[in-house]
Amino acid sequence: MKNKIKVISILIIMCLIITGCDGNITRDIRRDGYNVQEGKFVCSFFINKSKEANTTEKVMFLTNNYIISENGNIYEINLGGLYSNNMNCKKAADYEGNNGVLGGDKVVALMDESIVKTSNGLFYYLDSNDPASRFTRVTNEDKNYQIYKLLLDDSDVKKVITVNSNTYNYYILKTDGTITNRVLYKKDNSDTYIVKSNTAVKNSVSGSMIDFNYAGDSSLATFYRTREKIMTYKITNSSECNKYVDIPCKGELQNDTVLNQYKDRIVAFNGTTIITDYGRVFTVGS
Repeated sequence: MKNKIKVISILIIMCLIITGCDGNITRDIRRDGYNVQEGKFVCSFFINKSKEANTTEKVMFLTNNYIISENGNIYEINLGGLYSNNMNCKKAADYEGNNGVLGGDKVVALMDESIVKTSNGLFYYLDSNDPASRFTRVTNEDKNYQIYKLLLDDSDVKKVITVNSNTYNYYILKTDGTITNRVLYKKDNSDTYIVKSNTAVKNSVSGSMIDFNYAGDSSLATFYRTREKIMTYKITNSSECNKYVDIPCKGELQNDTVLNQYKDRIVAFNGTTIITDYGRVFTVGS
């Protein structure tokens, strides 16, 4: 009986310790400028409550509506409500509710949260103004098909971000962690595009890049993430730019000490949204 009481006491203490640690993480991330959402993110595909067996997948990309795993699988997510499986996520299904999207193939690259490339080199719509177009093949009838080819066709491309669509300026993340700035050129009076320039991007981030986003030189959505650390943009003149309408906010890329402290507890991150391994969801403060 005494042994049983002792075991129960140890379990209670462990629970209090774990809860306390989670509470400290929540507090620190909030102080770092993020808002915590009500409720928790429930998704057994990525968050495993049992520590004995790790059967979860790892997140490669987090978008507004999807998680793409490192295994190339697509999951629909809803941070504000549950699906019929009583989770905030589910395996992606097409417009008619059929599973096995993308012909069962795996995602290897993402462009602007709207186009994915699969391991067999085909392009598919991820998000579209027409829901019926989700997960359908991108063909050469699409006016941007040639652009997608020039940006995504290389076998080592992992992610493409549009810097300026008017000037055909793009950033490309390669699988080796390097970033390339590729500028395209449209020939006059034709629909033919060519690569105008292809320049390696030099940045102050050391280590192999695993994800990044560029949303402007002073946008909080801009970030770099390596295996070792997370770097985010921080507003450096918030007191002035929040007070005066004629002073624009300015920021700089900084090593995010808080997120780096808890990087092993962060399941998914895309610059504006954080999902932790205890189910808390944070969004960047305004």
